[in-house]
Amino acid sequence: MSESRKKVVRVAKRQSHSTDIDYHHIVHSKSQKYDMDPSLIKAVIKAESNGNPYAVSRKGAQGLMQLMPATAAVMDVSNPFNPEENVDGGVRYLKYLLQRFNGDLTLALAAYNAGPKPWINLALSLQFRRHASM
Repeated sequence: MSESRKKVVRVAKRQSHSTDIDYHHIVHSKSQKYDMDPSLIKAVIKAESNGNPYAVSRKGAQGLMQLMPATAAVMDVSNPFNPEENVDGGVRYLKYLLQRFNGDLTLALAAYNAGPKPWINLALSLQFRRHASM
């Protein structure tokens, strides 16, 4: 882990993070902009970062919606610790995944959680299991 990332993690641990209520206006604005359910976005934020805009996972996912650096770059998020940018990129990415998986929320959320590279294999595996069990 780079020194700058270690510093961000230390700062995040020291600071008390706000709850997702503080990001209510951002979530609603971005949800409306991209025609997404704000409750879904709030649930993703709760599950991914517990409302901590400085959260960094062991694998390197960053910010409220825990965007991996590669995903953030593709979504044009220059500062993943900026709640406005992070939520905008996260909502657009989740919308893309929902479209990619024909509205299947389970597959889209599994792909979102798996990250930018393994999501295709994971989603295809889940899709295969679902069809095999029918």
